[in-house]
Amino acid sequence: MWAQPQWEEIRFCEPVDTLRVEVSLNPYASIPTLLFDALGGWDRGVPDGWRQRIARTASAEQRSSVRTMTQLGRARQPDCVIAPAPPADQETSLADALEQLRTTSPDTLLSDLDGMYGIDLPAQWQPVAREPRRWLRHFAGAAEVAAAVVAQTWTAAGRLLDKEIDRVGHAVVRGRTDLLLASLHPRARFTDDALWLPAIEGNRYEVRAKRLVLVPDGVWSAVDRARPGGRRDGLDRLPAARAAPAVRCGSGPRGAATATLDRLPALMGGVRARLLRAAQQPITIGDLAEVGDWAMSSVSRHCDWLAEAGLIERTRSGRTVLVQRTVLGHELVELFST
Repeated sequence: MWAQPQWEEIRFCEPVDTLRVEVSLNPYASIPTLLFDALGGWDRGVPDGWRQRIARTASAEQRSSVRTMTQLGRARQPDCVIAPAPPADQETSLADALEQLRTTSPDTLLSDLDGMYGIDLPAQWQPVAREPRRWLRHFAGAAEVAAAVVAQTWTAAGRLLDKEIDRVGHAVVRGRTDLLLASLHPRARFTDDALWLPAIEGNRYEVRAKRLVLVPDGVWSAVDRARPGGRRDGLDRLPAARAAPAVRCGSGPRGAATATLDRLPALMGGVRARLLRAAQQPITIGDLAEVGDWAMSSVSRHCDWLAEAGLIERTRSGRTVLVQRTVLGHELVELFST
């Protein structure tokens, strides 16, 4: 399995709070992530049981069709097989998406390859260009293998997806799309209008899209793909923040499910995160100091920072000063909690 030693920079040209943020309910969004992990050599955090089942079932030709898209140095994927019509931001059944994939025209695949590489077609794609229909048939077969693994889980995850949609909507309504983006992956960072995600190959994109669609797993490119270093002017898709652990197919390394349970320390530091969590109800500085056996002077300084950020408020009760989270503080803790 490959590690993710590099970073992909996704820079937004407009304030992220002005984007129209949506959540995709297209189950096909899980399929490429499953295949790239189980058959393509990318460590995307897919559960071992799923990975082994797909690897045992897929034929040699199906394995080869996936590995064409994951070779290090030229790891790009045609839109016609990554996001078959109908678009991934529209609700559709897994069976319908697979049927769209099976009936994809070879000319559509060749057009995608031309848009990706022009005349500089990499060696691994040259046999595909000679027999596009054959390659599409094998990839569709691989997708069906992966679909058999994820279909039942997806059906059972409706309640968790509804909860994730509510959480995303809550963050957007509160004007905290920046925090939402920062929670897309255990190692994600959002700073200076740019989202940084771990990647197999380091690329930089400029996003000019007005709509942002979050999908339950995997990092999706724009419908109108840009070359690395270029612009994205179409609809952009990114992985939904911790979307439904039951259908999580891995935008992160193994063990990421645990890491996503507490992203707050990565945002503000471990001490401040613990203080903010402890201040759910009114609490004194002395009691806060006992949470981590800290000096009261140190706790006071951290509380000054939290207060300036609007995350806590101080109230006096006689000679005692009480600290408690503000509405914004509650929202921030909720955003980074399951």
